[in-house]
Amino acid sequence: MSISVLEQIQNKEKDAWIAIYESRQTNKILREQVVAVEEHGDAPCLVVFCMDTVKVIIPLALKGGMTYEDEKKNKNMLYAMIGSNIEYVIEEIDREGEIAVGNRAKAMGIRRKEIPELEVGQTITCNILAVGRKMVIAEYYGMESKIGYQDITWSFVSDLRNIISVGNELKCVITEIDAENEILNVSIKKAIPDPYINIAKRYVVGGKYIGVVSLINEGFTFVRLPGGVDARCPHPGWTNLKLNTQDKVQLRIRHIRPEKRSIIAVIDRLIERNNEI
Repeated sequence: MSISVLEQIQNKEKDAWIAIYESRQTNKILREQVVAVEEHGDAPCLVVFCMDTVKVIIPLALKGGMTYEDEKKNKNMLYAMIGSNIEYVIEEIDREGEIAVGNRAKAMGIRRKEIPELEVGQTITCNILAVGRKMVIAEYYGMESKIGYQDITWSFVSDLRNIISVGNELKCVITEIDAENEILNVSIKKAIPDPYINIAKRYVVGGKYIGVVSLINEGFTFVRLPGGVDARCPHPGWTNLKLNTQDKVQLRIRHIRPEKRSIIAVIDRLIERNNEI
């Protein structure tokens, strides 16, 4: 006899309450997606739903990471976390109100105790909490850290928000550990194969290639070649032509300089305009 939809929902809610009580009693870490930011007691709180059924609020003072005063000055950080996945343990339970209070700071403290077991060069996973143009905020092993552009991608990107989203879980390589002072630095870029290795064998001077405009600045246009390498090109002098990022172009390679991790090219023609602009 098949289980009705109502019974499935009731069973799922029962499992959620079991997990919530276990977390409060044993500090078992739970993990859910942030679905909202609400005001409770005049303080902003992150909101998650345990197993998509039971509402859990995480007050600002129990969120972990940035300090209370920092967060009050920059509430946008909380809004940016909507959609991210966070860990927490249950602090309080209100069965009558069908709600629980979570403590993310406690969960982060538990995770940080695992840092001495890690090693430099080890690959771990970081959870993206917020994304800006030139940096992201990521959480890993109880650390909430800013990771700059230079440690995220080998390529030229005008806006990291075009390639990374809140909630992404990305591989990264540990570059520094100081367990005593709770320092754990990582590089997302180093977990990705370096596309500039053997560029002299993969590309040919004089060859013509299709590419996608990845970045435009005052001096040059950067074009992403097949294989993930960016070629630096002077702005084309064609009359009335204005290129945009994500436009497809044809270019001709003029110089390949492996020692400088550089390819110099010229844009021959526009192949396809990015219609999203």
